[in-house]
Amino acid sequence: MPLELLPRPDEWPETRSGKVVTSLLFVVFLGLAGIPVGFGFVAAGIPGGLRYALVFSVLMFLTAAFGYFSQLRPRHRESDIAIVNRDGVAATVLRDRC
Repeated sequence: MPLELLPRPDEWPETRSGKVVTSLLFVVFLGLAGIPVGFGFVAAGIPGGLRYALVFSVLMFLTAAFGYFSQLRPRHRESDIAIVNRDGVAATVLRDRC
């Protein structure tokens, strides 16, 4: 009995939404903005401000990296998951990558 592919259910959310991309770009922008702010503190005579601004920037970049790996990076290839119709019942087939 051949397995026939069914369409992807509408209930399965897309992970690459505009809100996630916009949020990650904003966090990267905050990280980039912290670097010149730190040098501004140095120019104003507050050398300790550079350290805190760079720590802030690193935290923002790590937050963006975590968001990318948890939300945007594909967890699987579409060819690894298939929705099939077996004996009149929809089923999900997970294929091994080996």
